[in-house]
Amino acid sequence: MKLLFKVDPPAGSVEVERMWVEVVDARGGEYSGRLANEPGYLTTVKQGDGIGFGPQHVAARDTGPDDPLFTNPAKFAVVSGRVWTDGAWPGRAERREIPDSQFSGWFVLAGNETEAFKSDPGNFVPIAQGVLFDRFPVLDSGLEGPTGTVMVWDESTLEYVSAVG
Repeated sequence: MKLLFKVDPPAGSVEVERMWVEVVDARGGEYSGRLANEPGYLTTVKQGDGIGFGPQHVAARDTGPDDPLFTNPAKFAVVSGRVWTDGAWPGRAERREIPDSQFSGWFVLAGNETEAFKSDPGNFVPIAQGVLFDRFPVLDSGLEGPTGTVMVWDESTLEYVSAVG
């Protein structure tokens, strides 16, 4: 599972480091695991250290094709030109029903696109989710959920959180 670790004091603009933890035990809603990454900024933990955590600390899970939350990197997301071409931050992700098996159903938006912008298909590009994750690694925890899911970027937690519509 991917956890968020607070970098205190911050290392420049880095306030949070995301790292993978291999779960070794789960009991009563609590987990214990081993840090799978070598920290880039934290000095208080190192790869292989034991980590205790709860479900509220999980930012992402490493899932496989049999998991209902699996995000297939080969499938395409529909990405706003504001995000892909203009470099805007992906502030909103919406999963819609798409009758094409090559697409994941995810639409990735800056979040401030006008209705006129959204009504022009030329303002969007299909991008393989693996390529999208390479550019925006944090999206690997934002593109999870069934059709109808809406995720928005939360500046205070530096993660995607569920939103209504």
